[in-house]
Amino acid sequence: METFSSFWDEKLKKYAAAAWANMPSLFAEWAVAFFPQRGRALELGAGHGQDSQLFAKKGFAVVSTDFSDVGLEYNRRKLPQELEGKVLIQRVDIAEPLPFDDAVFDVVYSHLGLHYFDSKTTEEIFDEIYRILKSGGILAILVNSTNDPEYGSGIKL
Repeated sequence: METFSSFWDEKLKKYAAAAWANMPSLFAEWAVAFFPQRGRALELGAGHGQDSQLFAKKGFAVVSTDFSDVGLEYNRRKLPQELEGKVLIQRVDIAEPLPFDDAVFDVVYSHLGLHYFDSKTTEEIFDEIYRILKSGGILAILVNSTNDPEYGSGIKL
């Protein structure tokens, strides 16, 4: 059976051919309207990094993270030169304690990256998000639901 990491490496390779992997998600375009005018943003599970790029274009200093080396490589290759100083691409496993100081981000964002964990790990992840998010900061997440018509059709890792 595949490991969690190799599963996502293969998914991100497959996604590279999709047009949507080169443009911000609809969720990011909607969510950014609720963000402060500027600040530091953290994207958890950035994949190809298209949402991180949108946030950088809007004036944020962005830390764009993923735990897939394939995803990180696509993220680096797709980053336009004019955004290189505004987006830091970093390998982070969100199931582990986050490698950031307390209260350093104005925004923590994740598009379909936080619903893959058991209850205990999910609670730990949200404790970490709370720790690194500034008081009054914005948490913007999109997760799948057990009501999703595709729920249960995937591969259990």
